Amino acid sequence: MKLSFLVAIALALPVALDAQSIHGRVVDATSGEAVPEASVIATGGDQRQPVRARTRADGGFSLALRGPGSYRVRVERTGYAPATSQEVAMAAGEAVQVELKISTEPVALTPLTVIGRQAPPRVASLEMSGFYDREKRGHGRFLKRDHFEKRRGNRLITILDEVPGIQLFRDRSGNQYVTFTRAQSNGAFSRAQTGAADMCQPIFIMDGTRVSAGSPNSGGVTLNDLVEPERIEAMEVYASVAQLPAEFNASDASCGVIVIWTRHGS
Repeated sequence: MKLSFLVAIALALPVALDAQSIHGRVVDATSGEAVPEASVIATGGDQRQPVRARTRADGGFSLALRGPGSYRVRVERTGYAPATSQEVAMAAGEAVQVELKISTEPVALTPLTVIGRQAPPRVASLEMSGFYDREKRGHGRFLKRDHFEKRRGNRLITILDEVPGIQLFRDRSGNQYVTFTRAQSNGAFSRAQTGAADMCQPIFIMDGTRVSAGSPNSGGVTLNDLVEPERIEAMEVYASVAQLPAEFNASDASCGVIVIWTRHGS
């Protein structure tokens, strides 16, 4: 069935940015006129049930999606052939403006083309902290809210273990530590003969304040008790001194720095 998407940012149209959303119009593929009373259905992502809307007199509609992910949109209207789009990927907080063209005759589905997106809004606290400027420079790794949203229920240590370059170490007492594989290859991480960890641990900074994290033996809280992933707004991971921005550089930062920004801190 024919359903083509023409997606463009419409600055004059108010679009809610507090959740993922698809806004647009359904028009007749031949005449270009609005198609009212059409059923528009979005499926995919983590939606347990399809999200439905009905087009207004001007063919317009809005779909509020539960979370980020890949979605398909289906259009049904008496007198028209039903049509289903290819998948469109939605980031957390992203709004997409679309035009859906449907035909009275069944024809081959045309490829989905996204020619513009309205990016998620910037978080004020991250803006003030310089997060976006550092992300633009491209040194280190940057994880945002959607990364943690997709991993709800996981502990922090599990999420850190997924970050390329990070390696976890567990001592004989069961305590877990974080180091970087680069540091290990350079001989900066080793075991003491007694079985205690003699390692090169990165510095942890949370909401601009340095915290002690690793194990009870290090005088700080365990990594899993440091912060719940659901509370994390963003994370910056710097595996080497060469990557470190000046604001996080310190005499004992040679093993790297992990910076956590929380939603509570926002």
